[in-house]
Amino acid sequence: MFLVLYVLYISFCTCVSLTGLLLMHQNV
Repeated sequence: MFLVLYVLYISFCTCVSLTGLLLMHQNV
């Protein structure tokens, strides 16, 4: 159970960071 939540948390963080980097590159 905890492993599933951990994996979901990691994937969510990576998605957020990737979209943030893409938005930053587009703004520049």
